[in-house]
Formats: sequence, C-alpha cells, structure tokens
Amino acid sequence: QDGMSAGFSDKVAFVADGTRLEGHHIDVTDEAAASQLIEALFARHGRLDALVNSVGGYAGGAKLWDLETGVLDRMLALNLCSGFVLSREAARVMLKQASGAIVNVAAKAAFDHPGGAAAYAASKATMPASSMG
Repeated sequence: QDGMSAGFSDKVAFVADGTRLEGHHIDVTDEAAASQLIEALFARHGRLDALVNSVGGYAGGAKLWDLETGVLDRMLALNLCSGFVLSREAARVMLKQASGAIVNVAAKAAFDHPGGAAAYAASKATMPASSMG
C-alpha cells in the first residue's frame, strides 16, 4: 500500500503535460468510506484540487406502479446520497484551502428517460439540482 487505507483501490494516470490524475474504487454507499477517502487524499497530498463525481448505477426497470420502495431507496443511496457525501467532504477541504472544483456528472435520464426508469430518473435528477446550491 502507498499510504491509503486498505479498502481503497488506486488507479493513477498521467496526461500529456505530466498532470497526475487518480481514480479510486470504494463502496460509495458507505458514508464512512467516502469520507475516509477524501480525508486520506488530503492527508496524502496536502490538498484536493478537483473532484469529478461520476458516481452512480442502475437498479429497477419496473413501471412506477410495480416499483418497490426498496429499489427507490437503493437508487437514492447510490445516485444521490453517495455523490452528496463525496461533494460535501471535498467542499470542506476545498473551502479550507480556498480553492478547488467539483464536477458532478449527471445522466441523460435526469432530463429524458424511457418508461420503466422512474426510480433511476428520479435519483439522477437530484444531481444537477443539488449542484446548483
């Protein structure tokens, strides 16, 4: 390991100008793990310049009238709560250092979705709405 907690899987890439980018694989529905990731990154680098929040997933496919509340709960946990926690923790660090940027990636379903995607569409529509404040 290179200083990150054992639960994190690191992916490091370099772009043409030598900028170092990192990607990490965690269970984003685990609030403590998401918070620990941001803390560990800040501790490791002494700053956090950017968060590209492309977290999300899909479950369901049932029509609204057949949809179980548990499916909606899973979609909200994955597509709303996880992005919220990552953004909140990153914003706390970025405010302390007086710089940084958060990019929240939404899905097309947030604006236009097929039938049978009510839970997914509802959970994805929250990302653009929560990014405005």
